[in-house]
Amino acid sequence: MCVVRCIEGTARLGMVFRHPGSAADAGTATPGFLLTAMEWYGRQVEQLDAVHSGKVTLTGAGAETPAKRDVLKSAPIHRAGPGATPPRIAALPGGPAG
Repeated sequence: MCVVRCIEGTARLGMVFRHPGSAADAGTATPGFLLTAMEWYGRQVEQLDAVHSGKVTLTGAGAETPAKRDVLKSAPIHRAGPGATPPRIAALPGGPAG
């Protein structure tokens, strides 16, 4: 579990996130952090809107590696259309990732 802030867009269950600049951005690897659970003020939720913080569970290869202040960007498969801004989340200090 990691404490994050949604800094852009809306993060939803089932989205895939990665570190910008990773091999996945270059098309040489598959993105690997699947968003499997979200908690907001003690309640399980299905989405986290921009500027809100919550606890999330990421699964997949390297999902335990985000450090505080790392910014994770959603994989291109989640973009709404041409020019749409992909959701981004940032790990916050104080959680297991901090």
